[in-house]
Amino acid sequence: LQGYVAASRRTALANAPLAVRVGREQAQVAAPAAERPAPEGPGKAWTVEQPVALAAAKGGQGRDFARGERMFKAPLCADCHKLGNAGGGSGPDLTAVGSRMGAREIAEAVIQPSKVVSDQYANTVVTRRDGTRVVGRVIAREGDLVKVATNPFDLANPAGHVGISTSDIAGEEASTTSPMPAGLANGLNEGAWLDLLAYLRSGGNPQDPAFRK
Repeated sequence: LQGYVAASRRTALANAPLAVRVGREQAQVAAPAAERPAPEGPGKAWTVEQPVALAAAKGGQGRDFARGERMFKAPLCADCHKLGNAGGGSGPDLTAVGSRMGAREIAEAVIQPSKVVSDQYANTVVTRRDGTRVVGRVIAREGDLVKVATNPFDLANPAGHVGISTSDIAGEEASTTSPMPAGLANGLNEGAWLDLLAYLRSGGNPQDPAFRK
């Protein structure tokens, strides 16, 4: 709904007195992010097989819920994904991910985000008639104008919106590259990865058996 919120905000400002509009047109729509915890390293360039092998060797018991929650926030997961009652909404809701995905599928989604890109969350590549391209989420089609949000971490911020006239568009196609950057979890060490996996599979539930000591 962030695109609709941004559009409503623009409409409200357009009808507001000048004294109200001054300094607000370019103000950031999204609330400032809470202080983000640092990833717990030393990290490395993780492959899919490595966290899967760790999970198989160490098991899913005795994990640290608090650290799993921190590691969900540290590599920007919470900026785009909702889990439980917290997180952003520009990416898929991960609350039930543990009921449909195992350790391997979760590791692939984190480490190789472009392997499977949901149509619902895919970026669009808009090619102008001069050959230049704009890549991002199409958030509005208003008359003869297409608005594209180019910052996946802040879709509602007008500073990241590009307006393109429909008469200037040569074509549109879905991007095969995920809006989620690869390598976000490369700052995590083995224990942090295992706690992140347990946190994701639990749906953010501190009472999950994985966190029993």
